[in-house]
Amino acid sequence: MTMEPNAPAPLPLEELLVRIDQGIQAHLEWNQRLLRCAVLRESPGDDILGPEAHRQCRLGVWLDGDKERLSGIDAALAAQIRQQHEKMHGAVRRMCLCVLGGVLADPGDLK
Repeated sequence: MTMEPNAPAPLPLEELLVRIDQGIQAHLEWNQRLLRCAVLRESPGDDILGPEAHRQCRLGVWLDGDKERLSGIDAALAAQIRQQHEKMHGAVRRMCLCVLGGVLADPGDLK
């Protein structure tokens, strides 16, 4: 494998595994908060309900922080991942706001 001249060094395996574990744990906690919202009508928090939530989660921080490097690998795919990630956060926000407001929504309305 050849590296670009100013490319950051790859992470050591142990650090990569720790980061993967942290990402999995963050997603489990996120899902738990969404379930509590659905079942208990409890707010999942501003970091899920806010308009910039897609920039506050671990994936969003990584996508923004490594935007240049990811675009260098495959710019179109990187842009599509960022777009779908933002879209997913928007759908979750709308779903939670419907639940908290006691509104029944057609799943098609969440797109």
